Amino acid sequence: MTTEFMMLLGAVALYFLLSLGPAVTALVQNGFFKLLGSRDDVAPRSGKSARADRALANHGEALMMFAPVVLVADALGVQTDLTKLGAEIFLGGRVAHAICYLLGIPVVRSLSYTAGMVGIGMIAYEVISRTVL
Repeated sequence: MTTEFMMLLGAVALYFLLSLGPAVTALVQNGFFKLLGSRDDVAPRSGKSARADRALANHGEALMMFAPVVLVADALGVQTDLTKLGAEIFLGGRVAHAICYLLGIPVVRSLSYTAGMVGIGMIAYEVISRTVL
């Protein structure tokens, strides 16, 4: 398995872990039986619970950019040191971003988000430069 695919699997695993946060906080906030119903009368999310929702949504959005770039690179046979590094930077940035988001650390959260986007850009650059240019 390539490094890029390992980082993609790591990003999916992070998504799974982040999905547990909103589920657990909803359970604590509303109780088991309220969540079994239609959820029309469930209280709005706030505080740490809402932050967990936003962290999950944000990671899902990033994953929707990362996965296609990795898959296209693999399909075109583009696997270089730069694509590997880009994938590693993406996952490292996303782990840091998730931690900062959940803990409410603002500036580092934004920097780690940017690192993840740079990682995607590195892979995309290699794909474009080796197939189009």
